[in-house]
This record gives sequence, C-alpha cells and structure tokens, in this order.
Amino acid sequence: MSQPLVVGLGDSTSDAGQLGGKGASLGRLVQLGHRVPPGFVVTVAAFETTLSAMGLSAAHAELSRSVSARSPDWETAAAITRGLQSAPLPDEVWRAIEDEIARQQLWETTQGGLIVRSSATVEDSAVFSFAGIFESMTVEAPDSLESVTRSVWASAFSRRALSYAADSNVGLAPGMAIVIQVFLDASRSGVMFTTFGGSRALVEHVEGGCEKLVKGEVIPDRLWIDRVTGAIEGDGEALEQQHVKSLSLLAQHLEQQFAGPQDVEWVIHGDAVHLLQTRPITAGLAGGAAGDTAGAVLTGVAASQGVGTGDVHLVFNIDHALDLKAGQVLVTPMTNPDMVVAMRNSSAIVTDVGGMICHAAIVSRELGLPCVVGTETATRTLAAGQLVTVDGFSGAVYDGIVAVEDASAGLRPAEWEDVWEAWIQAVRTETPLLSSVAALDAAPSGLPLVMLRPEIDLRADDAGLWADLEHWTSEQRAERIGRYVVDIERIAGMVGTGAVVLVTDDLPPSIVEELVVATCATTRVRVGGSGEGAAPISVALVQQGEADPRHGLVPMAAARAAARDTLKFFGHQPGVKRTTMPNPDGRAAWWELLPEYGRFHREAGTAHVTGEHDWLEVRPELVISALLKSLVQPGFEMVPRVMGFPAVPPLHIKWVRCRYHFRSDVFATAWEAIVEATWDTAYMADLMHRVRVSYDQLAEVLVLFPTDGAEIRRLSGSEIVALITSWWPRWVEFFALCWFIQAQGDDILYPFIDETVAANLAATGRGGEGVAWPTAGELVLPTTSVLSGEYMASMGRLHDELIDRNLATPEAALRAIQSGKADGLADMIDAHLREWHWMRDRDLMFEPWDTPQRVVETALQTEPHAPADYAENRRRNLFALAFHSDLAEAAGRRGALNHAVRFLHDLNVERENHHVLWLKYSYPLRRLFLEIQRRLIELGSLADGDIWFLQTPELLAAARNLPEPLPAEVVARVRNRRRGFEVEARFSDDDPGVTAEDDYY
Repeated sequence: MSQPLVVGLGDSTSDAGQLGGKGASLGRLVQLGHRVPPGFVVTVAAFETTLSAMGLSAAHAELSRSVSARSPDWETAAAITRGLQSAPLPDEVWRAIEDEIARQQLWETTQGGLIVRSSATVEDSAVFSFAGIFESMTVEAPDSLESVTRSVWASAFSRRALSYAADSNVGLAPGMAIVIQVFLDASRSGVMFTTFGGSRALVEHVEGGCEKLVKGEVIPDRLWIDRVTGAIEGDGEALEQQHVKSLSLLAQHLEQQFAGPQDVEWVIHGDAVHLLQTRPITAGLAGGAAGDTAGAVLTGVAASQGVGTGDVHLVFNIDHALDLKAGQVLVTPMTNPDMVVAMRNSSAIVTDVGGMICHAAIVSRELGLPCVVGTETATRTLAAGQLVTVDGFSGAVYDGIVAVEDASAGLRPAEWEDVWEAWIQAVRTETPLLSSVAALDAAPSGLPLVMLRPEIDLRADDAGLWADLEHWTSEQRAERIGRYVVDIERIAGMVGTGAVVLVTDDLPPSIVEELVVATCATTRVRVGGSGEGAAPISVALVQQGEADPRHGLVPMAAARAAARDTLKFFGHQPGVKRTTMPNPDGRAAWWELLPEYGRFHREAGTAHVTGEHDWLEVRPELVISALLKSLVQPGFEMVPRVMGFPAVPPLHIKWVRCRYHFRSDVFATAWEAIVEATWDTAYMADLMHRVRVSYDQLAEVLVLFPTDGAEIRRLSGSEIVALITSWWPRWVEFFALCWFIQAQGDDILYPFIDETVAANLAATGRGGEGVAWPTAGELVLPTTSVLSGEYMASMGRLHDELIDRNLATPEAALRAIQSGKADGLADMIDAHLREWHWMRDRDLMFEPWDTPQRVVETALQTEPHAPADYAENRRRNLFALAFHSDLAEAAGRRGALNHAVRFLHDLNVERENHHVLWLKYSYPLRRLFLEIQRRLIELGSLADGDIWFLQTPELLAAARNLPEPLPAEVVARVRNRRRGFEVEARFSDDDPGVTAEDDYY
C-alpha cells in the first residue's frame, strides 16, 4: 500500500521514517493530549514523489552515497537545490496540501499565518538533533506557501546540513518531511531541558517568539525548577507562577512518556503553555537516577556497578582482546565469549551496543567489574591510550581521572529491620502486610496479626529463578508448599506473632488449595483474605507529605502500551537506509534448503516481494561473516513463526555492509507481539520450557556428527550436506529463541524495572539513617552461575596450577609437559579441552584453536576472580523485590514488577547460556566447514579462512559437488566478501577494490 502524502498531527501513524523526527514527535504529543498548534505533516513520500517528478531521484541517491562516504558531492547537492527552486510541486502533492489545509480550516483559524517547519528523518533523534540545521519559515498568505515548502525542502541539501550529516556519520542524505502548523503569536517562549543535573529542570526563556533564543541572538532569562520540591532558582519573575508550575509538570510527564530527558521548545499563547517540539537530549546533560553525569564524554546503560579507571584499549577482534594489559579499560562494539579472558583482566568494560542482559553486562556482574553498555559511539569517541574513568553506577564515561561520588558510599545496605523501624516510627496502627517470609523473621515481637503474600517466596526457586509451580508434579509442589508453611509457623512462633494470614488473591486456585491443605495442621497460619485493612510496611518509607508513592508512575496498562513504541527496542532513533529487498534468487535458494522457512514466506504472501523499502539499522557494529550471516538470517525472519505469533509476517532482515537491518514496516508488528507475549505469565513460563528443550534438541542432532578427524575425512560430500541440513532447522529455532529473549530482557523487562525502582527511590528519599534502600542493580544480581563463569573458573584453576609450579610462560609449561616433569598438568589440560574445547574459537572467523599451547597461553593471561556469592545475591534480590513490590502497588505495578524481575533472572541466565551454547552446538558443524575448506584448498579453489565467506547455499552446493572445484565466479565473490569483511572488522585498511554485493555490502 502506498504511503500517504499528508498526515494530520495526531493521526494514527507515528512512523518517523515517514513523518520525520519532529513530525512524529509532534504527532505523539497530540495523541498524548498536550497543547500543540494544529497542523499536519507533508510526508517523506511526498518529498520522494516531488524529487521523482522533477527528475532528481538519481541525483539524491548519488548524493546519499557521497554523504555515506563522508565526502558530500557539492555539485550534485547544488543541482538538487536548483531543481527544487525552479519547478513547482507536483499536482498530486500540492492538491493534498491544499485539501488538508481546507479540511482543518487552518487559514480561517490563524491570526499569525502558518509556519512551515523541517522534519528530517534524522532530525530530533536521541543521537542527532540537527538543531538549527534545516529551515523553518513563516507564511502570511496562501500564495506564498508552495514556494516556501520547496525552500524548506531545499534546506536539506545545504552545506551545513550535509556537512553535519557526514561528520555525524549519519550515512545518507537526509530524507525530509515538513510540518505545516498554525503560527502562534507568543507572549513569551523558551526551551526547557527536563533534566539538567539531578532532579532539576533548566528553563531559558525570552519575551515574544523563540527563534531569537534558539539562534543564540539574545541572552535569555534562566531558572531552575527542582521537580521534587518545586523550588525555583534564578530569574522566576518574568514567568507567571502558573506557567512555571505547568512547565514543571510537563518536564515530569514528557520524561515518562518519551522514556528519557527531553529538550522542549514551548510558547505561551492565550495564557497557556503550548508545545512546539520535544526531542531527546543528545548532549549528555541528563543525570541518571544513580547520579549526575554532567561532563561525561559518553553515557550508556549502567550494567554493572563500580568505578574503573585506566587507558582505553580498543578491541575489534580476538587478537586485539588478547593484547589487553591488566588494568586497561576494554572498549569494544560488543563482547563475545572469546573475550572473557580480556574482560577479566580489564579495569572496566565499555561497549557500543547492548543492554542489561547482553554478554558484557552479565559477565561483568559475574566478575564484579564496572560496565557501561549501549553507548553507541564508544569505539569512535574514545581513542586508544586515552585515560578514562568508567562509572558503573550512573552509566557515564569521563575523560581522565574523575572522582565519582557513589550515592551509597558510607551507607550499609538496608535490611528488613530498617523497614520495620520506619514502620514503627510512623506509628502505623494498621495490620502490616508483608511480601516475604524474611520480613516476618525480622518483625517486632508480639504482633497480633500479620498478612503475608506468598507469591514472591513461592515463585523463587533455590537458585532465584522462576518456579513454574503449575508444571511441577503434585509431589514436588506439595513438598515446597509444605516446607514454606512450616517455615512461617516456626518463624511466627519465634517472634511471637499471634496469627499469619496468607493473602492469595494473586495465586491460581490450584496453588491456593494446596496452601489450604498445608495449613490445616498449623496453629498460627491460615489462608484467606485479600489484604484489605492491611498496609505494606514499605509504604511507611514514603517521604513525609508525599501522598502518592507512585511518584508519577503510570499504571501498568499504560506502561504496557508505551512499551509497544519501537524506539524502546532501539533506545534511539535508528539509522534508516532506503534499499531493495534481498535478491529474490538468493532468498529462494535458502527456502529450498529450509522448507519451513519458504512455507512461512509463501503463507504470508512475502515470497516474491521486491522493491525498495526503509530498513532500520539494528546495531552499528560489525555483526558476522557471510557464512554465519546466511545461517542466522532465517532465525531472525522466523521469530514470529517460532514464537507462535499468529498473523504476524516474517521479520524481514537485510545485511548492509556486514550490519543487519530490519525492514521498518514489518518490525512494528513483530515488536507489538513480543511486548504482549512478554507480559503473559503463562506464555513466559512455557517459553522457559521451550528454551531448555531447544538445548536437548540440538544435542540430539549432534549425536549424528563424527567425533574425530578420521571419521570426518571419510565422509562423502552428500553425507556432509545431510549432516548440515539436519542441524540447520534446529539451529534456526535455537537462534530465534536467543534473539527473542534478549529483546525481552533488554528492551521490555529491565526498562520497566528501572523506571519503577527509580520512582520508588525518589518517593522514599533513596535511603534512611545510614542505610541505602535497594536499587535496580540488586534486582539483577546474578543468583546463579552461567556458563561463561564456569568456563572462567576452569581457566582460573589452570592459571593457579601453572603459577604454583613456577611455569610463568607458555614455553616453560610446554617443555615441562613434554619432558614428563609436570605430573598431572597434562591431564588437567586434557580434561579442560574435553569439557571446553568448543569455547576455544577465534573470534567471528571461528578458527578453532583448541591446542595445549593456546590453553596455556589463555590460562596465563587469566587473572583469577572470586566467584559471586550467589546465595547472598539471591537473598538481596528477594529483599529488593519484596520492598519495591510494596511501593509499586499504588501504581498498580506490584504484580508486574514481580513478573518482570522473576523472568528477567531466567532470561539473564538463559540468554547467556544460549549465547555460549551456540558455540558448543555449532562446533561440530564448524569442523565440517573446515573439512570442506580443506578439500577445496587441495583443489586450488580456496585459501585458508575463505570458507567463512561462502553463503550457506553456495557452501552446500560446493560440498555436494565435491571433488569438483568451485566455479570461478564463486571464488571471486568469496575473495571480494573477505576483503570487505576484513576492512569492516578493521583487520586491514580500506580496500578500494571491494565491489558492492546485494545483501552484503
């Protein structure tokens, strides 16, 4: 279906790819009920229609290529500008504009005319503001509107716009929508940074319109608003108190609605505040919940607490990682399991991409290392050897050595006794309502009645993971529930509690029945009651005078709806590339090998889709080589089918310069299905079962694979193909699950937890006398080990053994083994390789290095770390969950917070295990790939390492046709792909001889 040429502000669509950053933002403001001047958007489709009608489309494409190369073609830009200025708008575009103006009666309702405002697709994003780069022009009469519209479009091709785009690495000439609105004659106007250090909003304002302020032509009045107390600092006299109050409320609401600090442009018209624009703050001004980040050179997600200082060591492949010196800061696009040795030696970790359950975050928490992920530009912003300070509390990276203030420094972690003390001081006469039996254990003696919710305790198994009681056997369930009731009876007797009533309104009837049975023999414990008449003890901590502990939190239904915004996944306005569907013949070749993949596309009617589309860049970093890319692409596209989402089409994927992109028009549908599934408890419990079953299914397939080199060499080409094709369908499902759980944890569950906890801490004053209330970090503490941790423990044991034997170099260790003087050491290495040989792979090339020498080299580079105290972490996690669940009840988020935390722990473990196990479960396959390579090298077709640059259909055809050599054109493609990959991965310098290839370069 063709895209509309005009869209009214607030109409159903909010696609920034069509409305531009400003248009999408204004449309959402209208949908959320804010005062916005009436108007509409002339879409990117209208812009493209205009360029096409004027014969400028080819020039625009050529200009985009030059901007992507950071060398804008000024002659082409000038030619496009001349074309726009010399020809009228196409009739269909101009008619659509006139019809919309007439429909809204804009000329009839304005006294100041209309304003035509730029709304580029790259404008007002969380990464690039393009502030002041494009034109906005007022129009006083209808006969001037057409030429002004073309002038604003032409501003996309000015030197300042294209230079900014090239310098900012935007990667294309901006696409441009236009916003046409009623122009408001303002009595006063200004800009507001909703967060400017801590809890303050900064407001700068001037008399009249805002243009002179935005352009820096005047010195504005300035004031700060403390959003907690309402106190005003600075010049507040020029603004009426009612307008200051309105701005303070707007700051709070906009940050909640747009999920982060905002740069807001506003005017006062008709004695009310109207919004002209809101966009994410791009200059790193916002202070996070854990502290102020002003002055930081980078900000990201605070994934593991602590502070680390050291020289930057840039890592783009495993060779770079192995060069890291102890105490350096590891800076990389993203980590993978191969890097855990380097991670352990570093003083801190910083990545371009990732979230709370990415590999870097999980392993950093295991190792107790400060970690900041998702900075987007760390590898481009930071220089090798630069001395930096990494603040894992706030997610900031600073230049040089900076003293970072830890808000919890000098405070001990709060315990249940501290909560009870606050409850007693508040002279609470209500019956206390508890969310954990641990709270009962700390209760003051002699309470006549306590109400207790069992869900948190019952749902946390011994490892802190989700206990799916409904799928347990009746015997298992009875044993757990019986033990729980006995504990309550014992503790209630110790503290002298008269009676404990179990509040079970959030438990399924079957569990309630078993609790009733288990309490029959007790004297103090009974089941029943909804909690009415009781008060959660944590609520006693809400700041005095704060009537509502929600502190601005929207109810769960609204939070769930907000999570459907696709920007929640990206965390910023993603890069958009306009390009074709992957080559249909190449897609068909994959479908022949994976019939279910082809069937899904045929059923969805997408098997023969061609043409140009907008593609959203998922990650800025290099992803994978050609072979692995073609193995995992079906996994991405099959997510809706694997996850059981009815009527959701394939999630189209395309690789552009080794980086993967989603087709924008299908991603939104898939994302909405992911959000809904994440908040479905029954679905999530089933998902955990399916994830673990997927391990077994892949393991069953691997039984078919040879276990030694001699067997592999005896395989015929057809047998090799049969083994690969038996493995691939199981791998597609495994990969889809892995991607799905990462999206859930990083982009749905953790942001909800962080937002809820931040609001709770704001309402409680963050801490009591000498204590710190639990933070979001305590809700994601590792409560059970993951495979990376077990692998590092094995490496640590080898390290200790080598040092104890005074074997401090690989040469000395190998000489001792060969001479027989190192009793038991050779056996330790053999045992390590038997258990972990599949972890011994080099980077994205997957070159096995499972030799004793490599093991010894790695072990000697491993700095031992004490393992996490998982039992203590579990205890702290349960305390934090019960504490914050109580406080979140007023916002209707108590049950949702419990759901989010319990499943985030499961996803945290399973995501990392999936990430590591894919190495294990693809290791036998990679041995087959190397055997194909060995035979093709003998035939003169390939060189060492070339195999990774065949795509899967090509590789299977090569294996099936052995001992025939590869066709010459395939060999040429492989070598071209390899050169391009090595340039992208920074293995080698730029190679002008690399030619473009569909779906790869």
